[in-house]
This record gives sequence, structure tokens and C-alpha cells, in this order.
Amino acid sequence: MSSSIFFSLGNSIANCYLMRQHYSSQVCTRLHDLFADPRIHNLLRLITYNNPTVVHKPRFKKLLRNNIQMLSDKELKTIQQLSLTFTNQRLQMPPVLAERVETTVGGGIVSRDPKLQGLLPGNYKLVFTDISPDRNARDRLIIVREPDGVLRHATTSERNRMNTIYFPLPGRQLRIPMMFQGRYLQDMLDRGQYLYVLDRACNQFEPDDPQYLRVCHSVYEHINQRAWTPIHSEDQELPANPLRALRHTRHYGPLALYLIANLNSCGGLVYEALSCQHYARLGWLLRLIVLLKPSSPFAVSLKESQLNLPPPDEIDVSTLMSKQSDLSLTSEDTQNILSYTQLFIDREPMGDSHKRLLTQHVEACREGLAVHNEQATG
Repeated sequence: MSSSIFFSLGNSIANCYLMRQHYSSQVCTRLHDLFADPRIHNLLRLITYNNPTVVHKPRFKKLLRNNIQMLSDKELKTIQQLSLTFTNQRLQMPPVLAERVETTVGGGIVSRDPKLQGLLPGNYKLVFTDISPDRNARDRLIIVREPDGVLRHATTSERNRMNTIYFPLPGRQLRIPMMFQGRYLQDMLDRGQYLYVLDRACNQFEPDDPQYLRVCHSVYEHINQRAWTPIHSEDQELPANPLRALRHTRHYGPLALYLIANLNSCGGLVYEALSCQHYARLGWLLRLIVLLKPSSPFAVSLKESQLNLPPPDEIDVSTLMSKQSDLSLTSEDTQNILSYTQLFIDREPMGDSHKRLLTQHVEACREGLAVHNEQATG
């Protein structure tokens, strides 16, 4: 009786694990399809804060002397163009890919040689690697001889290990660092080291590695828990808002995609853009929400109005200069963005406290805009 109970319990746990793995794979595939959409991809890049001063701000202060140079107008334009190119390069988003399937390149078993059984210790394997420099890491010929005499092609994990040994990449370690495991990862997230974890994950893993997806999704979900932290707070005991800390990095687009499309949590993103009065980013964010959640109450109401939400999203990101907040928006465009934001607040399901907070920010923005218009006309 007891053995049957344990057998049934084991089957239930295994089924739950397989269902979770299948659900995770479906989520990754769906996010990949959305990320590959050109319009969505462009909007994800547009909502990223593109201020070179902030993007290139050093994380660690160095005691260096200021280097002041006199430049001609031509040299200044050249430097500005190089700065813009470098900024766009630093803000290039990591690809959002579907989770890879553990397969063997080449078709599995090559041959079986029972006569070789026993020549190697039971825990030893011989690995033969083609180290030709013109070979790609994905299709490089790697063969494994098992202790029982089986000769087979290497699995994906074995392939990654051998590629790391023969062709090491900067920042990639042979063994997975402990910081990506269990309580160590949780401790770093609790301390708000999101950018460090995401950058290290990009160095350590391939973008379709299940470990990479697990780490990134854990970071995104932890950020979602703190998305409503006050943006401008003088209280040192309160943690900083992670959205403000990541909005000028390459990770902001994939983060926004995961929050909106998978967690159905877009209020924090709207709160960050609204509280900082980045109206262009706010307009693009509302467009993105409509594309990712076409059946949401806000998207349905916006489609029924048949009005175009400013600013346009057909902007080439590579030519967008410096700050989106400085994008030429008329007073009418800004008022329309605030009106659509209020429509989002009224339609989208959110907590009452979050609705009140967003409404207060909308009213404050309208009052500030009215004062600005009076000063401009007076």
C-alpha cells in the first residue's frame, strides 16, 4: 500500500515538473515571436532612455584628471556622431530566443564497440574536438567515447563546455558561478544588483540557454515586485526603483516585454515614464501595450476611438538624437498622451492605490503643462 502511494506521488511530481517545463518553453517561444516582430522590436528600443550622458556614465568613479580639448565644428560633429553610434551599440538589446532543446549535433550514436568496454574507468570519457578556427561553435565536430565503448556526438551542454575550454570568451567561466544558483541569486536580487546579474548572465550563457532564461526571468519577476517603489525618494532605507535604474540599459526592452506580455503587469512601466515626465516614452509605451495586449480593455477602448496616439512609432532608433524627452511634441500632443494615460488608468485592472497614484501624477503633469503654457503665452 505504501509503495503504491510513493509511486503515485513520484508520478505526480514528475508530471508537474514536465508541465512546468512545457509551460516555460511555450512562454519563451511566444516571447521570441513577439520580439522578432519589427514594430514591437522598434518600440522596445524607443522606450529605452537614450541619453548618452546617462548611458555612458561610469559605474565606478576613477580618480582621473579631466581632459579638455579644443575642437573645430567639423571635429565636434564627428565626435557627436561617434558618440551616437557607440550609444546605439551599447543599447543593443540581448536577443529574446526560444529555449533550446537538448539535442546532439550530428545524430547521436556513431558506433558501438563492445570490445573497448573496460579500457576506461567508469567515470571517464574521451572527448575528441575539432578545433579548426573556421568552425562555428554550434556545428563544431565534437565526439565522445563512453566507457562502455559507445561513440556518440556531444550533447549541447558538453559542446558548450568544450567550446569554453578551447575558445574561452571574456567573462565566461568554465563552471556556472554560484551567484546564479538558489539563495545566492536571491541575495543579489534582494540587494538590488539587477544590472550586474543581467550583464554577467549575458557573458556566461548563450541567449537560448535554459539557465540564462531562468536567471533573466527571476530578475524580471523580482523587479516587478519593486516596480511601484517611489521614483524620487529621499529615504535612504527604501530601495531604489529598479525600472529607473535599468531604463537606460540594453536590458530594459526585454524586461518590458516580459512584464507586459507574460506577467500582464504594465502599470509600473507607465508609472516610471509618467513620474519622470518622459511623454514621448510614455506614448510609445502605451502603443506597445496595445500591440502586446490587443484584447485588454485599454486596447479595445483605444481602437474604438480610432485616434492615433502620439508620437509616431515609425522613427528610426539609430537616428534618434540624445533624449526622447526632448522630442518635439506640441502641447496638444502632450495633452493627448496624458488623456490616453488616464484612459489606461480607468480601463486597466490595477489596485486602487496604484490607480490613485497614477491619477495624481497625471493631474500634476497637467498643472505643470498649464503653467508652462501660461508662461509661454505671457
